[in-house]
Amino acid sequence: VTPIPDLVPPHDMLFGLRDISRDPGFHLRSWEGATQTLQPVLNLYFADLEQQGIHLEPRFLRLIQALEGYHRRVLDGTERPESKHEERVQRILGSVPSECAEWLKGKLKYSNELSLGARLSALCKKHMEMMKRVARDRSWIDTAVGIRNDYSHQKQDSKNYEVAEVLTVSERLKLLLDLCLLSECGFDSQEILKLVERYWRRHPPILAIDAEKALI
Repeated sequence: VTPIPDLVPPHDMLFGLRDISRDPGFHLRSWEGATQTLQPVLNLYFADLEQQGIHLEPRFLRLIQALEGYHRRVLDGTERPESKHEERVQRILGSVPSECAEWLKGKLKYSNELSLGARLSALCKKHMEMMKRVARDRSWIDTAVGIRNDYSHQKQDSKNYEVAEVLTVSERLKLLLDLCLLSECGFDSQEILKLVERYWRRHPPILAIDAEKALI
């Protein structure tokens, strides 16, 4: 007989049935909508919940991928309006020798995409009330981008980030992803604030290793 897996204790959850009791239908519909548009993001999120603490590098990259995917599906956006960007590209291509134009065109193909740093900044701005409690400025986002680049490209001159630094940034990424998904479940900013504060009382966060920049 296959044993029934242990249920997640209520104190380990960000929210429970009581938290949606005022309008459960609204929250369930919100969640159903999220599963339709954010399934790849949710797959990464639940994989992180199941595999936390196993390997630091895969977890970091999983959280980055989830947040980047979330931004693409919910906020998206480009650096410039497409028409303005196309005008700029054509001016650039027209200013180089013809034998270089095709090569340069390929290089510029995705040049209007938002950078990872811009995507993370936009998500932080959306959840500023909570994120400002764990970081005073955006320097941690620059660190996150640097870690992602080092992990992804594996260059010989890559910076060796301290485990504590990667762990702190990973926890901030996890918090940001939690906030994004709570909003997709239909909670407003004040409700999210209360849910996370309650969770933190039970599970003190490990976000303040670089104490000079942390607000908790």
